[in-house]
Amino acid sequence: MKRWAVVAVAAVAMAVGAGIAWASIPDSNGVIHTCYKNDKWYVINAPSVACRPSQTPLNFNPGAVRPVIRTFTETLAPGEVATFTAHCNVGEVATGGGWRLVGANPVGPLTVDGSIPQSSSPEPSAGEVPIGWKVVGVHNADSVSHDVTAFAVCAPSS
Repeated sequence: MKRWAVVAVAAVAMAVGAGIAWASIPDSNGVIHTCYKNDKWYVINAPSVACRPSQTPLNFNPGAVRPVIRTFTETLAPGEVATFTAHCNVGEVATGGGWRLVGANPVGPLTVDGSIPQSSSPEPSAGEVPIGWKVVGVHNADSVSHDVTAFAVCAPSS
């Protein structure tokens, strides 16, 4: 084989190899894998390449799922008192929440004792993971039904 042909075949092989490596960064989940050492980051093609023992792996996902709002609406009949929760989906945690009266705002006949994070236990305790947002003690003293919506701001748990 002529020398120029060998060089051409080698150049094509390198270009194809570089294209394959480039195509897997970020990975199929959108994660960019890097290694960190001495104030420098090195992008790697994980899992085929790993950080050296002296490096710290740092991964980030610029396209990660952002927090979302989950809701639950309760219709309260006249005289009814209710406590209800907007739950996050499995794999999400609540980062905040609240409530809102849907529709016209009656003057005085609707009261709410409060709103709190909801854990897997009936009453949240320090150190528990919030899985939703609970509206406590909604009392409808009006003569008509009202819709009250609980909101939970939910983010991926991992």
